[in-house]
Amino acid sequence: MTQQGELLSVIHPGHLNTHQGPDFLSAKIRVGETLLAGNIELHLRALDWNRHGHDKDKNYENVILHVVWEDDGFLLAGVSTLVLAARVSGLLLGKYEEWMKNRAFVPCGGRVAELSALSVLSWLERMGVERLERKRTQVMNLFMECRNSWDECLWRMVARNFGLPCNAPVFEELAVSLPLNQLRRHFHQPLMVEAMLLGQAGLLGEVARDDYTQKLKSEFEFYNAKYKFPKLHGRLQFLRMRPSSFPAIRLSQLAMLLCSGCLRFSLWKECVNIGALGEMLDVQSAVYWTDHSAPGRSSQPKPKKVGRQMAENIIINSLVPLMYSYGKMHDEQNTAEKAVEWLISLKAENNVLIRGWEDQGFRCRNAWESQSLIELKKQYCDERKCLDCGIGKQLLKSEKS
Repeated sequence: MTQQGELLSVIHPGHLNTHQGPDFLSAKIRVGETLLAGNIELHLRALDWNRHGHDKDKNYENVILHVVWEDDGFLLAGVSTLVLAARVSGLLLGKYEEWMKNRAFVPCGGRVAELSALSVLSWLERMGVERLERKRTQVMNLFMECRNSWDECLWRMVARNFGLPCNAPVFEELAVSLPLNQLRRHFHQPLMVEAMLLGQAGLLGEVARDDYTQKLKSEFEFYNAKYKFPKLHGRLQFLRMRPSSFPAIRLSQLAMLLCSGCLRFSLWKECVNIGALGEMLDVQSAVYWTDHSAPGRSSQPKPKKVGRQMAENIIINSLVPLMYSYGKMHDEQNTAEKAVEWLISLKAENNVLIRGWEDQGFRCRNAWESQSLIELKKQYCDERKCLDCGIGKQLLKSEKS
């Protein structure tokens, strides 16, 4: 019922407007027996309409419903007014306010166990799809940046993955500065490719420390003069990093992966199982790095291979989004579904977010579920979008009942 005493039905709330004008556009409502189409404006108090200058703004001429929280006695001529304060439970408001102020891992705390497993799994399925779709948007933007080259997309995304967790932006910038087509000319010369990667990252320094780094430095200087590589703006990070993750080790592994010829999107697309993906990612840094952790810095002898965890991370964060995006773009449902099957085939990730969910009672069975929980945490819990979350809405409904 509106403040004018009319029976109100909202047929369609319209679309949120983030630009100038009413808050919701193209809504449909029924007031009494009359069907109306137009816009909806929201305010804390009805008089805010005049305070905000809407009475003189032509953008607000087609408003069909004024929704306010408090009734201050002001009614717009010819526009229905809906007051919400008396329609929302004080208990629900109190609980919602408590969640908004809660600094725990998730606002609703450990209450998820109160809900049925089916309802929680259903929401997590949606989170998995939302994550893939959000990443698809990012991939398609990158695809256009790469001039419609899936191989170049693959190169940039895998390079970024090799820089995780601290150096992903710098590794991605490095990949942009060294286009794949340029590097391809030297895949038969691993030392040259390694020199370009390490030199471009600024790891070869002013003075070479041994014969191997002298060779790398000389090669980089030659190709830098030839190609005129753009200077990177980002700076590599080294603190709190295991030796196996040092930038020089990762870049050498990346060079070996490039020279193996495996960074071709068509090869990944043809893979039918996780095992084949793992084999292509099974590369080892150059022999020099077996007993070095940085140029000229000795370390305990140990082969520096791309480990299983890192290989799976590359599949989850680079190959799956690329494959899913390609399948959707070309209407190849089997390709998109294969990307999801890869996630289901992989073990759940082991990171601080997943361990946090484990403390809430969740046990991930595979990477599909761990990716779903990461999406839920980052896009809903951290943003306090409890009213948009299927789990949050169910918990609030249980408070009301």
